[in-house]
Amino acid sequence: MWDTVRIILMMGLSTTTPVFLAWLFFFLQKKSKFGKLDWKWQQLIIGLVYGGMAIFSTQFGVRVDAEAGVIMNVRDASPLIAGLIFGGPAGIIAGFLGGGYRLLYSYAFFHTGEVTALSGALATFLSGCFAALLRKKIFHNQKPNFLAAFGIGATMEVFHMLLVLVCNLRDIDYAFQFVQMCATGMILANAIALSAACFVTGFVKDKEPFKEKRKKLSYDVGFRLLACVIGCFIITSAFTAIVVSRVNIDAEDSNLIRQVTIYLIIFMEILIYCAIFMLVYQILNDKIISNMEKINEGLAKISNGELDTEINVRGYREFSELSDDVNATVTSLNGYIKIAEERISKELEVAHQIQHSSLPSVFPPYPSRLDFDVYALMDAAKEVGGDFYDFYLVEPNSLVILIADVSGKGVPAAMFMMNSKALIKGLVESGKPLNEAISEANKKLCANNEAEMFVTMWVGKLDLRNGEMEYVNAGHNPPIILRHNGSTEYLKAKVNFVLGGFENSPYVIQKLTLYPGDEIFLYTDGVTEANDMAKHQFGEGRLLTLLKSMGPIAPNLLSEKVKSEVASFTGDAPKSDDITILSMRLNACAGKNHVKTVAESDSLSIVAKFIDERLSSSKFGPLLLGKIQVAADEVFSNIASYSGANYIDTSLERTDVGFDLTFEDDGVAFNPLESEDPDITLSAKDRQIGGLGILMLKKLTSDMQYQRKGDKNILRLCFVAEGAHSQESPE
Repeated sequence: MWDTVRIILMMGLSTTTPVFLAWLFFFLQKKSKFGKLDWKWQQLIIGLVYGGMAIFSTQFGVRVDAEAGVIMNVRDASPLIAGLIFGGPAGIIAGFLGGGYRLLYSYAFFHTGEVTALSGALATFLSGCFAALLRKKIFHNQKPNFLAAFGIGATMEVFHMLLVLVCNLRDIDYAFQFVQMCATGMILANAIALSAACFVTGFVKDKEPFKEKRKKLSYDVGFRLLACVIGCFIITSAFTAIVVSRVNIDAEDSNLIRQVTIYLIIFMEILIYCAIFMLVYQILNDKIISNMEKINEGLAKISNGELDTEINVRGYREFSELSDDVNATVTSLNGYIKIAEERISKELEVAHQIQHSSLPSVFPPYPSRLDFDVYALMDAAKEVGGDFYDFYLVEPNSLVILIADVSGKGVPAAMFMMNSKALIKGLVESGKPLNEAISEANKKLCANNEAEMFVTMWVGKLDLRNGEMEYVNAGHNPPIILRHNGSTEYLKAKVNFVLGGFENSPYVIQKLTLYPGDEIFLYTDGVTEANDMAKHQFGEGRLLTLLKSMGPIAPNLLSEKVKSEVASFTGDAPKSDDITILSMRLNACAGKNHVKTVAESDSLSIVAKFIDERLSSSKFGPLLLGKIQVAADEVFSNIASYSGANYIDTSLERTDVGFDLTFEDDGVAFNPLESEDPDITLSAKDRQIGGLGILMLKKLTSDMQYQRKGDKNILRLCFVAEGAHSQESPE
């Protein structure tokens, strides 16, 4: 009885001492300066201390059989605790010291326990190596929980017992006696020591709040596997013991017993492996694969751009943490995307401003020019687009208008657009014929065009003196001509190839004549191909009908009205393309000495400005200049109001003695010289209506001449200045 108590007490002391050391070292790591030491020094110190603990366990092992020299100890627990709880190097150091001392203890010093010396030394050294391997590969540098630790400790001591048998096959009787006496106690003691060390060190840790207290998948799987193995072990052991005992009773033949035992072990191993396989398969399928599929479904949605997807797989702590990590990553990604979008938005806004600053945007662009009016707008589908327009005077009486559409959208199209615009303007302003300028621009755009972009373009050059326009259409939509007489039609003409397509594409000049009051409307396909919610296009027919209903009104009103109608048509449908419009109206054809305008009262300001410019260089007195302006106002207003004419051609030429002011119109025939002068001596109510204007002209002029030439009325007013011969020489 006393021997049993002594053994229990001694084994209890050997078991609890390494546990206390584990708690102490863990406490020092967390709460003292020891934890601030370099990790290598910590490993060395812990390894040395636990190596000393293994030596202590060897030195003070519990003798369970004095005659046989059987000694029981808890030596293997020290390197296991050092390696699993504190680090692989510490475990290896402790195992090396403990195992080395075991050999020295048996052979060099005391010459006792030689039978189990090699197996004991190997078991202790391998315990440290095994602990280091498990910590790194299985537990990923984290300590195991106490249940896993119990299994590891027990397994290592089973391995120890196996080494005792394997290393002592020549003295199998003693080896078996040792195993029979020590197996149970040493397996339990080492397992309890390692398990208790992991348990007590779990109380010394930083207080970290957990969002969710869920069991770990690794613990659940490990517990199930352990239960399966233990169950299989108990069943097979019991079954084997029963069968073997019956064989011993029924048969004396040892060879038969051996064969039965071999068959029994084979059959049992097959059953065990099948049971473990089914368990592992069930665990993988139900606990891992199904949850991974749920996570993968969420990740697939996230990969497809559904960044508001939340993954919520919470069965085990590992999946819960994985879900939280993925959700946190997506949240961070959304934040980064928002920051990137804001940055890109600012950069695109700058690009938008740069692009629009490169386009004419001040209207009216030439306030001093009344002979034409031009207006343009661009509404990009994105922050920046590929459409562009341009207009400029290359000579005082030559106006270039241009509209173009670059293939593609966004920044690349905008860059190609700006390059094309600058290139074309430079070549046209150089004075080259229009087709040669476009051909050269095409060659330069084709060079190094790795993006394979192209641009459709319509460009025209208008002679403001006579309304003749040369133009080139490079694959662009045909413009619409709005005539003063009310007719509206597409300009059907030959279409050349786009710019940037083929280097040697030919470009042909075509001609068009505009008359005062006519308007040309240029646009990109973003107008005609604008879609509503049902994918119906605005279309060329609807555009032509709209322009016919408005007629040749002011270009700004016309352009804004078309833009508004397109917006109303598309409604909430997203923009599919840039919308760009340019409208130009010819108000008058002006030469050096004449100006041709529409026979409308609104054109009087153009005639008045023309006369002012012609008279500004004259040295005649203000009296004569005033007479000419009054006469021009009277005649132009009467023709516009009563003749039914379409156009009025007003000319002012200097003579030797003054100026000749001539009006030519296509109205009904009317000779003002045949009109009788009204009797201005009568009162207003007694005097016949009309004739005062003609009378006034007779008073203001030195001579009036009229002729009907074909379908034209020609009225010439001659003005003579007093002393003209002495003031000016003829022009």
